[in-house]
Amino acid sequence: MARAEGAKEAAKDATRAAGRQETRSGGRPALPPAAELAAMLRESTERLARELAQASDEPPAWHEAGWRVAMAAATIHGVAGLLADRLRWEGPPLWQAFLADQRHQMRQREQRIRDTLQRIDLEARRDGLPVVGLKGSALLSMNLYAPGRRPMADIDLLVQPENRLTALRMLARLGYRPGVDSGRHLTLLPASSAPHAPVHLGEHADHPVKLELHTRVAEPLPAREVDITARILPASARPGLRPYPGRAALMRHLLLHAAGNMRTRSLRLIQLHDLALMADRLTESDWTSLAAGEGGHAPAWWALPPLRMALRHFPSCGIDEHRLRAFEPGCPPWLRRHAREASLTDLSTSRLFCPWLPGLVWARDPVEALRLVRARLWPSRAAKEQSRAARGAEAWIRDNPTASLPRWARVRRWRIDGLPAARFSVEQAMAYEWR
Repeated sequence: MARAEGAKEAAKDATRAAGRQETRSGGRPALPPAAELAAMLRESTERLARELAQASDEPPAWHEAGWRVAMAAATIHGVAGLLADRLRWEGPPLWQAFLADQRHQMRQREQRIRDTLQRIDLEARRDGLPVVGLKGSALLSMNLYAPGRRPMADIDLLVQPENRLTALRMLARLGYRPGVDSGRHLTLLPASSAPHAPVHLGEHADHPVKLELHTRVAEPLPAREVDITARILPASARPGLRPYPGRAALMRHLLLHAAGNMRTRSLRLIQLHDLALMADRLTESDWTSLAAGEGGHAPAWWALPPLRMALRHFPSCGIDEHRLRAFEPGCPPWLRRHAREASLTDLSTSRLFCPWLPGLVWARDPVEALRLVRARLWPSRAAKEQSRAARGAEAWIRDNPTASLPRWARVRRWRIDGLPAARFSVEQAMAYEWR
């Protein structure tokens, strides 16, 4: 019965999605001025976050441009599929078509990702290669979400450093070619994908399934690195696609990734939702393991801010004040206050205007703060090379007219027009057309 209802729902979404047309040349709403756009992004982001936690009965009183900005906010935060289920009200036809389209695209893309993971597992077994499927891949294997509810931009894989070349050869057989090396991971793209393929609003089945190959799991917070690789690698070295050693290890990685995104003001609401779902599945032993620091050092202080944000946005989840106290030692008071007071918009790409040094609040002492300022003013040669490579790989950077300007000129332009990542999502939403 459930399978039949799911098939009917999928067919309904596909029918509604078939009427979409995602580009048009005229008649679309004009992009609001930067100050107005910033306010609209904030309003829609915070409203959708509240709706996801506790749905209301009345839709917002937005005009068409407001609904399109809300579409951009839902895309930025990866929650369109969840909103399609949770909302009690119906917005205008444009909004309803967007939600149905996104759920349809997520279903198709999820199946492609599952197929890719199966191929990776088979090839890794043949090569005797242990590979850990990270973050979204692990959540997918746990079936925490119904089909078409959670987006996945790429597949993250972890291998031992000595197995990196073997992994690259294995992925080449699957049709993947190396792309940008960010220093943290190597991005691989399908060899069949066009260099500058069209980028659709939100999730789309036609977007290539990218891979990100890691040999370690670490985040600079903000200048000193937190490395949790030893907690992520499973004890067994059996070949094939391997899970995390346990749920606490998966939660640790989700928290570290969320902390890194909070530092760079790129946190997503879907990440907080992941944390809330995982918190409900942890045992007391898991929480004890999670609070323990790396290498016997202080507790995992960096986990407190994302846990605090998850509790604020999903208060009925398995996080409470008693559990949070275990993470407080080592977390500076100004960062604790920041986690209590900052809004989701402040910590995400929904914030059109970002501070010049967004990660400064994560510095635990003056020395680390100075290191962060120095890296910002005088980036290393490696950082410059990675930045240049990213300009050709990311559509929101590549297609932005400021990308070729000197660094000082880009920063000046961003202070006037806002950050290009947010504007890119809004511009896509303004161009979205349905029929």
